[in-house]
Amino acid sequence: MSWIITGTQRYQPDALLDQYPGAAAAYSLRNLVGTSNPAVVRVRRDNDNSEADFTATEVSDGTLAAWVGAGNDGFVRTWYDQSGNGNDAEQTTTATQPAIVLSGSLIMQGSKPAISTSAVTDSQIVVSGGISASNYTASIFIAAKSNVATYTVGAGSARLANTAFNGTDNRFYFGTKSGSVLSGNYGNTFYIYSTTATFGTSPFVFSSTATATFAFAHFNSQQCFSGSISPSNTGITVQTVAISGSGSNYWDGLYQEFILYQSDQSTNRASIEANINAHYSIY
Repeated sequence: MSWIITGTQRYQPDALLDQYPGAAAAYSLRNLVGTSNPAVVRVRRDNDNSEADFTATEVSDGTLAAWVGAGNDGFVRTWYDQSGNGNDAEQTTTATQPAIVLSGSLIMQGSKPAISTSAVTDSQIVVSGGISASNYTASIFIAAKSNVATYTVGAGSARLANTAFNGTDNRFYFGTKSGSVLSGNYGNTFYIYSTTATFGTSPFVFSSTATATFAFAHFNSQQCFSGSISPSNTGITVQTVAISGSGSNYWDGLYQEFILYQSDQSTNRASIEANINAHYSIY
């Protein structure tokens, strides 16, 4: 007996959010929920400033690059949230939109599409609306690449993510300083700092899981920090989440995936990292 499969098979058994649901926000150029085929990104082309939405399939199969056109550039206006919470990441200022197509060619890292924040200085995309959290309990997973191995102290810390709380200067960010893995900031907030790992210029998976009192950071699934933390605020409302920093703190590199949970995912951490690595073949 033989079987003939017709139509489009959209279900993906390894879809990350099917296995590990509950994310507050989730951005990727692949499908993270296997039962649907949503638009994952909205792109503006520079020759006429037209905008259009594209699914993960349309990003990877050449549809996006063909729409942008030979010799033209395509920039990310919206990176859609696949968590179902509607926390889309947007940049409406054309001068600071990250790139996804340059000179008609899709930006790639390895064999997979990527978004570049190095093509435009100070480029970042900001999550619309606020994401509530309490006691700094959060987990973040990022597939990215840096073009700079070491960032000089005094010249700003390149931030993979930047978050402002309650309208103050309190931040919860992930990046590098003096070549070391760092998340947090000086002063009034939670931070993780480690001198045991550097980003280098190869692609990586970085994760950080934290509660109000303890935190872990992992680089390519290898622990680079664990320890107690003492944030000054115990109840917070995240007012802005930026993918990449701003000004001298912008991330000079690529993004492929960015997932934020408002919960401690320590139990699932290794499995989530393995899912990301299985798709991108990073380490």
